[in-house]
Amino acid sequence: MHEAKQFDETPAWIIDGLSDEQAAPLQGSTRNTCIFAAAGSGKTRTLVHMLARDIVRGTTPSDIVAFTFTEKAAEELLARVHALIG
Repeated sequence: MHEAKQFDETPAWIIDGLSDEQAAPLQGSTRNTCIFAAAGSGKTRTLVHMLARDIVRGTTPSDIVAFTFTEKAAEELLARVHALIG
């Protein structure tokens, strides 16, 4: 797993590859966040990177709640977080 340098800093490897719109939510708190956007806009990618940032910063995964519309989407989200943080 990668290490964050400081608690208040988002590691560059989490932001790398995100568009400005996708990276914007990672600049502030990810607590109590809701993402609304059109299909194909990168909502899942943004959420994956937000979850990874919180885990790298020390949030226990069992303390995170993320909702999706389908079980398939939830499984995809979990697989992407695992792939990103190792």
